[in-house]
Amino acid sequence: MGFGWQFAVCGPKSAKLVRPLEAMGFAVIHNATPEAGLSRSLALAVNAAEATEAVALLICLADMPFVTSAHLKTLAKAFYTSGTAAASTRDSQPMPPVIFPRAQWAELEATQGDRGARGLLLKAMQVGASAAMLADIDQPEDIAHLKPIG
Repeated sequence: MGFGWQFAVCGPKSAKLVRPLEAMGFAVIHNATPEAGLSRSLALAVNAAEATEAVALLICLADMPFVTSAHLKTLAKAFYTSGTAAASTRDSQPMPPVIFPRAQWAELEATQGDRGARGLLLKAMQVGASAAMLADIDQPEDIAHLKPIG
């Protein structure tokens, strides 16, 4: 999609992913303490982004494999039109993928625990998407409960 920088935050169990991610152009950021929760991964991503000239940070989760590039483009359009954070929304619940403007990065970096940026998501512009597109695959059995996208 032409992003200026791409980062992938990976924990110790993701060692097999490092080379393929690097081959796709991602700078891999190692999270040695994933037990610190999602907030630790967010802080690492923000820290890496702060070293760039980026005006916004798009947060996508690897366990949401059905998000389309069209949806990401819709998020980007919402962000550039409003100048504020733009979050995906499923059934009125804001969630990733989300774009945060640089002005919110310090607040994003300061989040704690496994709740990630939920408080910031509530303030974001909401961009609707289907439940199928925003399916979160945490366990193999989650795949069995999916309905086809379309």
